[in-house]
Amino acid sequence: MPSISDVSDILNADRVIRVSVGAEPSGFLFDAMQGTDALSALSEYRVRLLHRSMQVDVGSLLGQPLTLTIEAAASPRYIHGVIARFALVGLAADTDRYFAYEAVVVPWLWLATHKREFRIYQNQTVPDTIKQVLSPYGHTFEFELAENYEPRVYCVQYDETDFQFVSRLLEAEGIHYYFRHVEDKHTLVMSDEVQSHKTVAGYEQVAYFPEDKLTLPRQDYMTQMAVYQDLRPGRYTTNDYNFVTPNADLKARQQIPLKHEHSQAEVYDWPGNYGDTTLGERYARQRMQEQHHVRDTRTLRSTARGVATGSLFNLMGCPRTEENREYLVLATRYDLKENNYSSVGDDPSQGHRCLFMLTVQDTKLPFRPSRVTEKPRTKGPQTAVVVGPAGKEIWTDEYGRVKVHFHWDRYDSRDENSSCWIRVSSSWASGNFGAIQVPRIGDEVIVDFLNGDPDYPIITGRVYNAAKMPPWKLPDNETQMGIYTRSSPGGNYHTANALRFEDKIGEEEIYVLAQKDRNEKTKNNHTERIDNNWVQSVGRHKAIEVDGNHSESVHGNMTLHVGPSGVGRVLTSSFRKLVEGIADVAKSLPIPGINQLGRGVYSLFADQAINEATAGVKTQFVGLTKTVTVGGTIVESAGHSIQFTSGSHFSADAANTVSLTSNGEFHVQVGKSELRLTADGFIRLSGDTLFLDFENGIEMQAKNEIALSSKKINLN
Repeated sequence: MPSISDVSDILNADRVIRVSVGAEPSGFLFDAMQGTDALSALSEYRVRLLHRSMQVDVGSLLGQPLTLTIEAAASPRYIHGVIARFALVGLAADTDRYFAYEAVVVPWLWLATHKREFRIYQNQTVPDTIKQVLSPYGHTFEFELAENYEPRVYCVQYDETDFQFVSRLLEAEGIHYYFRHVEDKHTLVMSDEVQSHKTVAGYEQVAYFPEDKLTLPRQDYMTQMAVYQDLRPGRYTTNDYNFVTPNADLKARQQIPLKHEHSQAEVYDWPGNYGDTTLGERYARQRMQEQHHVRDTRTLRSTARGVATGSLFNLMGCPRTEENREYLVLATRYDLKENNYSSVGDDPSQGHRCLFMLTVQDTKLPFRPSRVTEKPRTKGPQTAVVVGPAGKEIWTDEYGRVKVHFHWDRYDSRDENSSCWIRVSSSWASGNFGAIQVPRIGDEVIVDFLNGDPDYPIITGRVYNAAKMPPWKLPDNETQMGIYTRSSPGGNYHTANALRFEDKIGEEEIYVLAQKDRNEKTKNNHTERIDNNWVQSVGRHKAIEVDGNHSESVHGNMTLHVGPSGVGRVLTSSFRKLVEGIADVAKSLPIPGINQLGRGVYSLFADQAINEATAGVKTQFVGLTKTVTVGGTIVESAGHSIQFTSGSHFSADAANTVSLTSNGEFHVQVGKSELRLTADGFIRLSGDTLFLDFENGIEMQAKNEIALSSKKINLN
């Protein structure tokens, strides 16, 4: 006794339409099909099948291939797909021999509607990204592209299915797709020009017959043409902004001359999602083509079994002569029916129906898919973690941008390749001035998206978390605010610069910490006012360099104490190097002049020595009395002269000896009286009168002679 599958093979023989379900013979017969397919759309075919048994395991056929074979002119035409839904619908209405089943058949790309994803693609062209998305499905696809596609720096699949993501990218780039069917598979073909489409063997030319013609051929003709013209806008303008070229005009325009009075209508599209005018012009051209590919279409009722969506054909014999030209099939609506299987003796070629409702356009017009797949929009800000290369604490570029790991990204390796460079918002950003703080690796930041577009992230803030706590304990220090930095690389909590404000009532404070150097520069006046005490503590050296005058006013006492560690170090070379490094203007230690004014007491103490040096003049002014007390010896030395001047008295007192020595001349003068001693031994006394008064006597002795000369000499 023949099996069910053997019987179905016999019944399928010589049928116009045959069906194959799964990899093995299944016993199914084709009954009918309705369905649609179109360029840049998922096809769906509802196939009605017959089977002698109602015991078919419908679940086992899900995901299995189904192929329809339609006899055509030169070679069979195939419709291949994947069973997405399978159902037993009951006993066939026109026979009591068969049970009816219904299969919903879809292309393999339909499977991509079931996989939803968050994923980042960087520095890839759209074709390369699509390859990466579709390759895991294990089905065939091809690109037939004439355009060159620039890599997208950053492209995000954001909470969308693989099908939505692929469709959105194809639509944005003006690439359409269709399916090419063979007996055991169908291939997804992606194309950007009409010229890539081909005719089908045996259907290069198809005859047109008016529907009122009395005698029509049995197959392979077209009829019932309808012509459609749509009013469309004649202008398209798009624009965008690129922060790398902020002043560039990126506007792009396209215009198509139209014959209707509304041809000046314009579509303005922003943002255009491009960064240079070359890409903008290409997008504008494609958007204009997208607007107009549907403005001039035709529909035809066809029995030409080999003419399929995506194929070309030449129409012949249409009474509307300008319609006799080459067309591209944009879409097909199917109505297929095989004659019944109630009598084996019936002619299988009789009673079947193969009708195709075609939508076509002139091949001289370009085809661009409509952008019907919406780009997902983010629902608000989210947080992410700053990342970078291993061993780095800070990773940025010339714009202060950083890279992040998004919490939803399960593919990235949390390094410098995790995301694109992301701009960082600042409280003040201007031309070479403003405020800046580069987020560091490991910081949690707030990320928003320009226009809600996941391809355009921007960092708007930063937040603490349990791993990155505030710099001081809260809420204990809730009245404190400020900035607390971290030395890098290798820094810790105790290596930082800080500016802290304490606002606690009665304990208000501004705290400034420089981990290493602190440099201040005031280009004009610098004024400080301390209403109470001012204490400075310098660990090593201190130097002050004043180009002009230095004036200090001390209303109380002033004490300067130089300890042992300061002896002999005032003008050492190491101290000079310290001073030279304080500021560009501090090149040397000499001070042009110092005036010291005081109303109290100025005390200067040195445990061992005080050294003073000036390259010019030193002047001291004492209003009343100057007293110098030295426990040992006073030594004063002048390279040229020493001069003492007294307004009233000059006295010198020594407990033992007063010595005056000169290698040249000693000169004493009081009014008209003069004493002069020279180095050659000459002594001269001169004046009005010389009076010598001695109690004991006068002794005069000369080795040669004594000469006295006077008008009169009195000796008593």
